[in-house]
Amino acid sequence: MRTSLTRSLPSFIAAVVLATAARADDWTGPKDVAKSARDFANATRQLQKAIKDVDEDSPLVAEVLSLSKSAARLRDAVDEGAKYGDARQDFGKIEGDYAHFEAGFKKAHDVHHERPVAESAKKVKATFDVLQAHMSGRRPPEKADQDSPQPPREDNR
Repeated sequence: MRTSLTRSLPSFIAAVVLATAARADDWTGPKDVAKSARDFANATRQLQKAIKDVDEDSPLVAEVLSLSKSAARLRDAVDEGAKYGDARQDFGKIEGDYAHFEAGFKKAHDVHHERPVAESAKKVKATFDVLQAHMSGRRPPEKADQDSPQPPREDNR
C-alpha cells in the first residue's frame, strides 16, 4: 500500500505542476470546458446517488457532493466569461478534491465494490479526464465504446 502511494504521488504532483503551468491559450476553449464541467457535475451527482443507495452514512457522499458543486461553479463561471486564470484556479480545487476523493474511494471497500457505484465511478473518472484535457489544451481521451458489439472471432481449428 505504502509503495503504491509513494509511486503514484510523484506522478500526481507532476501532473498538477504540468497542468498548472498551462497558459491561457492552452485550454481548448470556454465552450468545451463548460460542457465538460457540466458532464462531470452530472456524473458526480449520479455517483453520489449510487453511493448513498449503498451506504447512506458514507463520508464519500459529502465529498462527491462537493465535487459536483465545484464543477457546477466552474461551468457557471466559464459560461459567464471567466478568464482562463480564474477558471484554472477553480479547476485546481476540483483536481485536489478529486484526488482526495479517489484515495478515499479506494479505501472504502464496502462501497466501491458495488456494481452501480463502480460503474458510476468509471463515468466520473472519464468525465474528469475530459475536463482535465480541455483545461490543459490537450486532446480529450477517446471514448471507449464498450457497448458496441465485438466482431466475431474466427476459429482457426
